[in-house]
Amino acid sequence: MLISNKIVPLKKLLQEVTRLRKNKKSIVVLSGSFDMFHSGHLGLIKAAKNKGDILIVLLNSDASIRSYKGNGRPIILEKDRAELLAALIYVDYVCIFDELTCILPLTRIKPDIFVNGSDWGKLSIETDFLKEWGGKIKIHKSLSETTSSILERVNNEKPASQAIFFDRDGVLIKDTGYLHKVGDVVFLDGVFETLKKLGEKYKLFVITNQSGIARGMYSNAAVKAVHAHIDRECKKKGITITEFLVCPHQDEDGCECRKPKNGLLLEAAKKYNIALGKSWIVGDKLTDIEAGKTSNMRTIFMGKLEKHVHSIRSPHVVVTSFKEILNSIQ
Repeated sequence: MLISNKIVPLKKLLQEVTRLRKNKKSIVVLSGSFDMFHSGHLGLIKAAKNKGDILIVLLNSDASIRSYKGNGRPIILEKDRAELLAALIYVDYVCIFDELTCILPLTRIKPDIFVNGSDWGKLSIETDFLKEWGGKIKIHKSLSETTSSILERVNNEKPASQAIFFDRDGVLIKDTGYLHKVGDVVFLDGVFETLKKLGEKYKLFVITNQSGIARGMYSNAAVKAVHAHIDRECKKKGITITEFLVCPHQDEDGCECRKPKNGLLLEAAKKYNIALGKSWIVGDKLTDIEAGKTSNMRTIFMGKLEKHVHSIRSPHVVVTSFKEILNSIQ
């Protein structure tokens, strides 16, 4: 097969998959950015090829990579990355996607096996989607360094910032239901000590849904006053909150900023050059976790989790108190 014929759009790829299934071929899918190709990438691709007959690589587009790795990435443009992958004998097809995650093409292809790196593991967002058609996830452990670490070492490059996004009510302060008065703000135990420590490495954000504004229960000015109070109390402890991110809408408005949508996260990542793939979100609702996972972020659920949660909402870490976060975030 010619290299140019290996790089195909999703529509053409689905036609090929249909043909291959008729010939009883097993389909393996691998997803990634593969920026600055190195030995770890090669090992992952070889391992994936050994899992079945046909290997399809779903490749993050340039826009997709910028949205979760920061403005300085990718180093190698998507056309060149696709050509390099297609030149490998182990790769049968390459398909470029623009979304933050590969869920859209993955659920259309419905592979027999999805190979994932050990950094995400079986808690990856794809896990429960695979179960819908009987697909399996296989984890590949690599000892190789990452593209990001290579760039930092070779070029002494200043990496994109890492950040932690905290839900407000029930995480930082007591959840009293539609809180909008400064006098009702009660900080939870361990918040200041933990934020102070985390702020040494991470930019800190507060991200909150405030549908009470859209419902006419209180004003945007009231929410700003609450946040100004939280900010003042944090500053007294030497803590900097980079920004308070607020969605003023309700579900019926169909906005892109209300969690579980990730619009506010993407805007912050672009504005502050944040590598979402190296960042965290902490919340007490599954909508917080979904917003994080669809942004390729690490996630922490604070509270008691349901027995079974779909992988799109399954957190990487569960804690019962704010203090425990320090043990989870490195």
